[in-house]
Order: sequence, then structure tokens, then C-alpha cells
Amino acid sequence: MINLKKEFGSQYRVFYDPSWHAETSAARTEIRQAGHEHWYYELRGASVTIYPRSNDTVGAHWLGRGSGALSRACLSSRRLDGEMLYVLRNSALREVLDNVGIYRKRQVTEASRARGRELAAKYGFGKK
Repeated sequence: MINLKKEFGSQYRVFYDPSWHAETSAARTEIRQAGHEHWYYELRGASVTIYPRSNDTVGAHWLGRGSGALSRACLSSRRLDGEMLYVLRNSALREVLDNVGIYRKRQVTEASRARGRELAAKYGFGKK
């Protein structure tokens, strides 16, 4: 079973499935204690959502005519009205992510950190 947050959380933004927010707080606690929270993680992009499907596959929901990267890596696909559904092996997911436009985490460089410290010192932020 793939844990999207554990595998890709350092590089990509990991979201919760909308059904997670419909659960009660007691149910969420039970899910976390049972270790099943990873079923609610998903990776999103402008036109794609990737989610766990089974122990060794993930699903991809693509809005539009389709994606060449997903088509080449998929086990099966199905066209719906203006949408495509793909099934991929977990092992093929890493190669596909950069090509389908999944939202990345913001990367803060040392230069931007230095600029932030410089502005904070200039305008007196962080001082009491």
C-alpha cells in the first residue's frame, strides 16, 4: 500500500480527499488509530487527481482529453464525458508525477531566506 504523504510529501502538496472532511472527529480518530489515514491522501494538479486505489495501484482522474504520460504508464484507462480515468502501478507513479503537473511544495532557497532576514532586520520585524 502506498502512502502518498510519506512517499511524496516532501516534494508535492498532499491533500485530503473531500470525504475526509465529512467524517466526524471521532471517526477520524478511529481511522488514524487503525492506521488507515493514508487512504484519504491525494495528489492534485490543475487537471489531475491521483489517489490510492488498491494495495499496489493508484487511480488518476484527468479532466480533459487525456495525458500521454499517463497513457504510456497505465494498466488500464476509461474515457468518460470529457474525462479520463487511469489505473497505474505504484512503481510507475514517480516517473509520471513531473509530467502531469502535480502541485509542488514551495521551495525556499537560501537566497530568499537571506532576503527575508534582511527585510525583517530593516523594518524591525521580530523585535519587541
